[in-house]
Amino acid sequence: MSHIVISYSQHDREFVDRLVERLTVAGLEVWIDRSSIGSGDWELQIEQAIDQATDLVVIVSPRSKASDRVRDEFQYARSVLAADRIHPVVLEHVNWLGLGRYHQHDATSGQLPESLVAHLASTATDAERVRERPTRSRAAPAPSRPNETPAPSRPNETPAPSRPNETPAPSRPNETPAPSRSNERPPTSRAVASFVGVLPPGSGLPRRQLRNWKKLTNGRRRALLVKSGAPHAAADRLCRVEEPDLKGLHRHVRDSLIKQLHKA
Repeated sequence: MSHIVISYSQHDREFVDRLVERLTVAGLEVWIDRSSIGSGDWELQIEQAIDQATDLVVIVSPRSKASDRVRDEFQYARSVLAADRIHPVVLEHVNWLGLGRYHQHDATSGQLPESLVAHLASTATDAERVRERPTRSRAAPAPSRPNETPAPSRPNETPAPSRPNETPAPSRPNETPAPSRSNERPPTSRAVASFVGVLPPGSGLPRRQLRNWKKLTNGRRRALLVKSGAPHAAADRLCRVEEPDLKGLHRHVRDSLIKQLHKA
């Protein structure tokens, strides 16, 4: 299930505890590094938590800016989440490179940012819908119309007369049929001609690049899509698909992604 990750400094724990309680009361699932993290690779678990998150809330203060861990989490989230899914909560004003690109929520008075709580609660349903990617069911056939009568027949209509003297076109015994094109490959751009093998049906990626794609985390996939020029919405959707259909992307985006996966 998707969740909201909170990135913070331990020195701001009292405010974070109150924020977690408020978000939980609003019906939202919150991931923090105290109760949600287990044994094992600590950094990998945080990275996976951000990969699976719908939103990241970063608590802004001089203490969090001085924390290498908080800066790393913020930087990683910028590579895998859309800009409207990152929410700085300003506990104390501080100059922080890159923070001005995001809508900030003021909490300098110590009060919880109710505007953020309301926003997260209102967008939770849409975010969950994107994460689950439901399969579209086929449209049901149109219902029959029991009261509809068929078109009347035309008894006086006579069929077209046959033509007894018409001879068929002569066959051409020496004419050979055109060769089939079963082995032809689909046209590809010159930029990726050297990379393309047999394209698996529906994937849009050559087999070698598809193998490399499946080895990557969702966050790394999204970063490659964005770097190739894919829109953020498309990157959010495709990074979670094992065999992505790239037909909706621009040609230069597909070519760039294939080249990057060739080197991966």
